[in-house]
Amino acid sequence: MKYIYDIVLNFNKQYFNFFEWNINDNIINIRKIPIFKISDKFYFDIKNYSIKLDTDFVKSIENQTLLYLGNNHQNMCLFSNSKEVLGVMIDKNGNVIKRSSLLFDEEDEALELCEELKTTKIEYTIGSKIENNEFICRLEKSQKEKIIKTINELFNNQNISVLKYLYFDLFEEEKDDITYIKNRLINSLNKNNNNIERLNTIFSAIKKEII
Repeated sequence: MKYIYDIVLNFNKQYFNFFEWNINDNIINIRKIPIFKISDKFYFDIKNYSIKLDTDFVKSIENQTLLYLGNNHQNMCLFSNSKEVLGVMIDKNGNVIKRSSLLFDEEDEALELCEELKTTKIEYTIGSKIENNEFICRLEKSQKEKIIKTINELFNNQNISVLKYLYFDLFEEEKDDITYIKNRLINSLNKNNNNIERLNTIFSAIKKEII
């Protein structure tokens, strides 16, 4: 078994590139972690789908990862297809529960090591696709969630004037049906990323009015 030493990982249920890491994330300092070379197909599946790994593999990596806090984590490892490297956290039943990218230079180090490795074949079962929008960054996703929450709060509080103002500013037309206004505002966020920035700017400007 081959290992990578002295790296940091940022585990989340959804995969984020290292440049989308948040300052408030729980960054883990890793002293030692096993690494395996896998096929492109397996790499794509484990990055994008709910995956359950063979229990024999899970047992083989148990307690092999050491953290700088002095503790070990039972089931962590790195997977690579010789192009990218993915950190995974696995529960006792073999389910991949969290994923992490690597910092750029640390990924390069892992890729160099992978050139020496043979491909490991691991049995697994594939589940549902993990929700992921490749066309929206983590910040925009967070802003979108806040905007939707605010729009729903305005609707529930019957803050009709603000909803009508938002609608007119975005679509340059007037409507009286508040349910229609709410739904179209929310739906517009899924179709046009520019509307996320637009509404976020508007909310910042009129924050005192909607609190």
